[in-house]
Amino acid sequence: MRRRDLLAAALAAFPLSAARPGRDRLSVITDEIGTLDEAIQFAKHHRLKWLEIRAYLPIPDAELKMMRKKMDDAGIRVSFLNSALLKFTLPGTTAVSPEDFYENLYKKAGLTPEKLYAQREETLKHSIHSAQVLGVKLIRGFTFWRTDHPSALLPRLAEAYQGMVEVAKKEGITICVENEYSTNVATSAESVALLQKVPGLMLNWDPQNSLKIGEKDVFPQGYSRLPKNRILNVQAKAEGLIGPGEPVDWKGIFQALDRDGYQGCIGLETHTHKSKAENLAASHRCIERMLEISGEKS
Repeated sequence: MRRRDLLAAALAAFPLSAARPGRDRLSVITDEIGTLDEAIQFAKHHRLKWLEIRAYLPIPDAELKMMRKKMDDAGIRVSFLNSALLKFTLPGTTAVSPEDFYENLYKKAGLTPEKLYAQREETLKHSIHSAQVLGVKLIRGFTFWRTDHPSALLPRLAEAYQGMVEVAKKEGITICVENEYSTNVATSAESVALLQKVPGLMLNWDPQNSLKIGEKDVFPQGYSRLPKNRILNVQAKAEGLIGPGEPVDWKGIFQALDRDGYQGCIGLETHTHKSKAENLAASHRCIERMLEISGEKS
């Protein structure tokens, strides 16, 4: 056996003590912390370089420019724009698990599924514009509220995304579909099926979402199915990092992502569904846990 093979075998015999990505590629969704100013202070406290922005509805241009200036002044960049593309009921289908927060938001704005569907191209254009103003290349998309037979909608999902991906690509923007448990793409297998039909579509991978839909072995088995070069953003929730709830092997995931050449960020979407103070406290603990996993001190 050659010397380098002996060295490789020796290294493989010991577990890694740390995993990347580290502090320079950790992010957090701003509204999980509070206001933008509070999120910036949170990022500074933990010496993070990135924030994720969530856009439930189109953000006014003046607000976008204000947000960009505040983050530029703080030396912080946007890693991911969490737009709500196609996060509503596809007209003609029956949703089995719509999220009350979004449904109430749409009702208040006078937006029916039919209106949301009719204006989906305008929503995409606004999301692209928002991303450009904020200086981010990646935007999130969904696959309509989940139905009893999500696989039956695959051709319609692929058709919808083929056009959207092309529009975004011309503007230098990439759409990342999220495997969201309340939508028609939630599991690893469902993610792969859609990605295979839409070559330019990428993935925002949230393993906790797959667990919530009932996928038993999200990692390593589910992860092994995913096309690694199509994962451009990863999100983590408090439930899987610090509990309570079903844990996720985040150390193993960090190591696997590093091994497979992942260059993107991991964004914290705390989601304790508790008070602002409790969510903020959990967010601090989550970032500290993520830094610990990556081998860095908080």
